[in-house]
Amino acid sequence: MLYHASPLKHLALLEPKPTLSNNKNIGDYLFATPNKIMAMMYLVPLGVPTLMNPGAEKPNIVICSNKDEFKKVDKGGAIYELEGKGFTETPQKDLSQYEKVSKRLVKPISKTVYDSSLQAMSSTGIKIMFVTEKKFKELSGNLT
Repeated sequence: MLYHASPLKHLALLEPKPTLSNNKNIGDYLFATPNKIMAMMYLVPLGVPTLMNPGAEKPNIVICSNKDEFKKVDKGGAIYELEGKGFTETPQKDLSQYEKVSKRLVKPISKTVYDSSLQAMSSTGIKIMFVTEKKFKELSGNLT
């Protein structure tokens, strides 16, 4: 079983999208993960920087925002369950333990809809931390 997160809650088919890796287009891919906790973390709205550790004893996510501002943009989404058939190893070798890819349209087996990514992550025991941009850069090692 694989999982795919999307802010779109009513997709009948999931399609590959152009993918950037290190600011270069590497092709059109649909991403999925065997780790449902990791999929949950991808419900965070696009554009909100995160650091994830889905494999920790206590999974956690660091979100570069304050909680009140985050809640304004948090519209939830859906976790789609997919068969693993047709998925292959990711072209992003450093992520191979976390993700699989498909170059084809995929019909989900089922889905779970969430009104809030915060509620979804909290319900599965993910520890959520909000930090300032300065602290986020320190944590990610991207000090300038």
